[in-house]
Amino acid sequence: MGLWNLNNFGLDPNKLAENLKNGSLYKFLNRNITRKNISRYLKKEKNGNTRIEEMVKKFSSDNRTFFESK
Repeated sequence: MGLWNLNNFGLDPNKLAENLKNGSLYKFLNRNITRKNISRYLKKEKNGNTRIEEMVKKFSSDNRTFFESK
């Protein structure tokens, strides 16, 4: 297969990167408060997993249907 050559897609990677940096999602994610909150979920817990890993495990092991409550 090989690597994709971005030149075959008719777009300039530098222009694409610049457009992403000017977007509102990038600006939101690059704020200090957002990075601080995200880093809380990436911090290792006592069991060696991150908080986000624990949340995904709990979510994926939940066998309830959409309308079922606890």
